[in-house]
Amino acid sequence: MFQKYPIILSSGSPRRKELLETSGLIFATHPTDTDESIDVTIPQDVVTELAHRKAYASYEDIFKDHPEYLNEINDSMIVTDHSASLLDSDLSSPNAYIIIGSDTVVAMDDQILGKPHTDENALKMLNTLSDHMHTVYTGLCFMVVSRDGTIMDQYSSYEKSDVYMRDFSEKEAIDYVKSGEPLDKAGAYGIQGIGTRLITHINGDYNTIVGFPISRLIRELMNKELVSF
Repeated sequence: MFQKYPIILSSGSPRRKELLETSGLIFATHPTDTDESIDVTIPQDVVTELAHRKAYASYEDIFKDHPEYLNEINDSMIVTDHSASLLDSDLSSPNAYIIIGSDTVVAMDDQILGKPHTDENALKMLNTLSDHMHTVYTGLCFMVVSRDGTIMDQYSSYEKSDVYMRDFSEKEAIDYVKSGEPLDKAGAYGIQGIGTRLITHINGDYNTIVGFPISRLIRELMNKELVSF
């Protein structure tokens, strides 16, 4: 794969980082604190807006407030044996960057289930999900930014996948909550962890449920001729 510009991932998620690494893309991470209070309640609108906010927050922090960060970001680029070759820029001093933001929510009957803050909340969410289908939405935003801070192009969209839970017992839910995994997970479970035991099957992209639709990202980057095989 060839890559026109290096990527800045506006996330500290180990899973998103891992997916970018295995895809062979060259990138650095630059997570920021983002205001996630939002008036809209439609799940796909929520994730699309928040993904954009995260990408834009990194853009402002780097290109508007702290341009000196660029040198640190260039030095921290992750390059693996499977990484791409840059087409139009040198890795040490590229003339543009691709900033990526992403956000994920879990929704059932269009009601968003956030991260539970207590064991009781986690147990209540799990009991709601048991023996039902719910949907995971992941928003994706990327912007192409020149070295001088000009936004040359941007893209926003979302992916969704349906998750089917089996009819698990109250004891199973309690034991799962005791593991501690549900407390930092939207919807009170993690498909990539112990929570996979509660799922019968999915309809859609697994990586969307994990929180980063990597194949959609690469497809859209290819459409804009930012990467190619």
